[in-house]
Amino acid sequence: MVILMSNKAITPRWLRMKQLSDYTGFSPAYLYKLISLGKFPASKKIDPKISVWERTVVDEWMDSQVEHQEAL
Repeated sequence: MVILMSNKAITPRWLRMKQLSDYTGFSPAYLYKLISLGKFPASKKIDPKISVWERTVVDEWMDSQVEHQEAL
């Protein structure tokens, strides 16, 4: 996910659920299921009502899933 601002590409450090869903291709319901099963990184609270996922942590998780599939 890249945001264009003043002709500069910016990749957000933090992802909200909508962005996380777009970024991973998984529905929010499926992501919450993975989180509840401990199979996806938990969110961080940056405000009492705002949960975010750090993009680098999500990238590492996705890389590990690819590596796991390749090892099978």
